[in-house]
Amino acid sequence: MKILLYCPTYTKNDGELAMHPETQASINNLIIPDNVMLDIEIDTFNPLPVDVDRKNRHENTLIKYRKARQRVLVEGYDALWTIEHDMIVPQDALVKMLETDGDVVYGIYMFRCLPPILNALRYTTGRYSDMSVSSFPDIEAKGKRQGWLEVSGAGNGCTLIYRRVLEKIDFHRTEGGVPIPDLPFAADCIQNGFKQIARFDVPCGHIRPDGKILWPFTEGGDSVSSVKIYVYRSFNANIAGRTQHFEEGQETEIPEEYADNFVRAGFIELIKPRTAVKVVTKPKTTSKKAVK
Repeated sequence: MKILLYCPTYTKNDGELAMHPETQASINNLIIPDNVMLDIEIDTFNPLPVDVDRKNRHENTLIKYRKARQRVLVEGYDALWTIEHDMIVPQDALVKMLETDGDVVYGIYMFRCLPPILNALRYTTGRYSDMSVSSFPDIEAKGKRQGWLEVSGAGNGCTLIYRRVLEKIDFHRTEGGVPIPDLPFAADCIQNGFKQIARFDVPCGHIRPDGKILWPFTEGGDSVSSVKIYVYRSFNANIAGRTQHFEEGQETEIPEEYADNFVRAGFIELIKPRTAVKVVTKPKTTSKKAVK
């Protein structure tokens, strides 16, 4: 079996690689089955400047995933394995993922919202991905107990995608035009009948910008608060067990734990509070002449 391990990253303005050393070390320590030829690509090329606008990073990532898909199809790979540059994957990740009966196989990690939630989204027979199983303790417990769950996505942090999926599905924007492809990809898998499996026995660390590593099934450690949002397009959502309608153009507040998924799906934008400017008045000083 021929697999492309693909890690999209970039080089900072100071020349430092944005990929975390812990990520590189975990890739170096992977166990590769005897029947697998694994090609590793750490892709630092970015057509758009990445330190100017955060959105450019997402634009570049979308371009790169499309590029990786094309390489898989043109160069005869059997699967694409994405590991993002802020992930720490277990040594036996590939072994367990290849043993899985699925078309798309996810390693388990925490999305970096508040509080952090699992990337395993509850299985659904609908057209789009459901909520994280972190909101459903019984389902999460089942995943931990048996080591896997059939899910509706999502995330490309540690994800094995077989060629048969990539032959039918390309990476693309959300319906709202946001260049974050993981939720649209998961929805396309649902709509095309591809089986998505999350391996609860492949726990991955997710490195936050402040250096803290989030691990599955540990305390998030962050308090929950509300955030102000602007609604790009109308939608209904289950908020704390109750269906709530959001109208296009509306400005409102929601619990912060729900915001990240809605931003990624292109439904909302966070309204950042204005930074207060503190004016400091320096006390007047009286100059003294030296007395000779």
